[in-house]
Amino acid sequence: GPPVSGHYPTTEWQVGEIIQNIHLLPPDDLSQVDHLAIGLYDSITNERLPAFGPDGERLVEDAVVIRGR
Repeated sequence: GPPVSGHYPTTEWQVGEIIQNIHLLPPDDLSQVDHLAIGLYDSITNERLPAFGPDGERLVEDAVVIRGR
């Protein structure tokens, strides 16, 4: 869904600003999930936007991956 439930569009973000954006996971059994991939999408085309790490390198699949245990 849109960042901050649509209340703070990315066009208003400032460079270096940290945005807290909470999305609840579905109540399904997630015991088999080993990672989450987080990315941003173009709201018109639904294409994933490019994502880069702190070193300036483009991230694999343009997403930040959070690994489980």
